[in-house]
Order: sequence, then structure tokens, then C-alpha cells
Amino acid sequence: MPLCIERRSKPCYVHFLTDGNKNLEEPWYQAILNYKLNSIYPPDMDKRGQWAIRLLASQYVLYQGELYKITPQGIILLCLDHSKAKKVMEGVHNEECGPYMSGSMMANKIMRRG
Repeated sequence: MPLCIERRSKPCYVHFLTDGNKNLEEPWYQAILNYKLNSIYPPDMDKRGQWAIRLLASQYVLYQGELYKITPQGIILLCLDHSKAKKVMEGVHNEECGPYMSGSMMANKIMRRG
């Protein structure tokens, strides 16, 4: 059975959220938040991008105006913008946790701290 590999001229929307968003004043999850609040898409979004937003938004929940991601394990994670996430990670690194840890270990320590 042949394997079909497609090349795309544009990056997928998930990578756009994390890598392509150079504007740090606007949080990475702004498009998802706008969709959850008002069911509106970014103005330059095509049909595939709108589908991607709807698919991503199904994994998120709004609670008291804050956006949370629900993991497959049922853990609810608060979505943070760049500056807040940096403060949280620096706080964990500067305490007894130590400067060298993997991403999953750091995530577990942050979740234990609340």
C-alpha cells in the first residue's frame, strides 16, 4: 500500500500558535478565546484555518473568563500568556526545585504548586 506524503506551502495552525506568534502583547491563545467567547475567527482565516480553530477550541473550556485546556487525562490547565508563564517558570526554577529539569518534570512541579 503506497504512502502518500503531502507538502504544504503554509505551516499548520498549531505551529502558528506557538512559533509564528511574534506579537507578545497578544496571548498565543487569543484566536481560540475569541472563538469561544464570540464565535468569531481571525479576519484573514481561510476555511481550513477555521476548521483548525474549531477543532482546537473543543479541547478548551472557559471558566470565569479564563481559558483552560483539558488534557486527555482530565487535568485542567490554565492558559497563560508569555509573561505570566515566564514568571511561573522562574519561580519554580529559583526555589528548591533546581535549575535542571525536563519539561514534564517542571510541568508536574508547577501543577503541584497550584
